[in-house]
Amino acid sequence: MTIKRDLGYDFVRFFAMMLIIIVHFVTVSLQRNFILPQYLLEIVRRGPIGFSHVGVYLFFILSGAVLKARYTNDIKINIKNFYISRFKRIVVPNFWLF
Repeated sequence: MTIKRDLGYDFVRFFAMMLIIIVHFVTVSLQRNFILPQYLLEIVRRGPIGFSHVGVYLFFILSGAVLKARYTNDIKINIKNFYISRFKRIVVPNFWLF
């Protein structure tokens, strides 16, 4: 089965990644005692709607949307094969890394 790439998903992935990179930049800058504008700190660290939380939420939503889009067109989904393939893609490479 050939999966067509959706640029909308790529844009959301890029946007979420940029939010998380900004949070890491601000965190490292504060650890190294750089002076950052107060408005930047207030925007980035806004509790549950801060950049890091929104970026992570977008990644979770995106992963569910991509899985749904990928398996919606399949008429018959074999649950056993689905979990075996996910296990091979996620768990097995971790054994090689650690």
